[in-house]
Amino acid sequence: MLEHASWDDEKNDVTNGGLQECLALKQRIPQFDLIICSRAYRSKRTAELVTGKKPHVDGRAGGLDVYGWWGDQEQKQPLLPGQYADHTGLPIHHLPAKKDGKQLMELIHDLLDQLPRNGKALIISHNRNMIAAEAIMNKEKFVTDDKVFGELQGFVIDDNNSLQNTEELF
Repeated sequence: MLEHASWDDEKNDVTNGGLQECLALKQRIPQFDLIICSRAYRSKRTAELVTGKKPHVDGRAGGLDVYGWWGDQEQKQPLLPGQYADHTGLPIHHLPAKKDGKQLMELIHDLLDQLPRNGKALIISHNRNMIAAEAIMNKEKFVTDDKVFGELQGFVIDDNNSLQNTEELF
């Protein structure tokens, strides 16, 4: 599970640095049996650059809809750390965050059931969803304000639901 690459909203594409990071990561990661991304174009583009393959889109992989579809400025969902605001000790069980994490966990479990023995899947997701899913897996009730996944960072989940940081692996 990885956070999407660094994004340039004006170009509607990954930044030059993000492109270089995707291509470098592509040389270090294994081949995947399944590649999943969220509905967001930045997630899809990252998956294509990192794997060279077209990903399957699954809404459970996440996305951020804090202010509607970036249109109105009325905040619809509470933010998590690393997402456009500074929040200390935000309860992870706040309904939208819990829902995001549970949906991502559902996707993870479905993929583990679908994969062949020793199979591998890649999910390109978003900070909010990954923070919530990791907290749920770790049975945490609160997320600290310094919890953030950087671009192309994330975690690996094995068949036993054990977590490893991706920096340790590639």
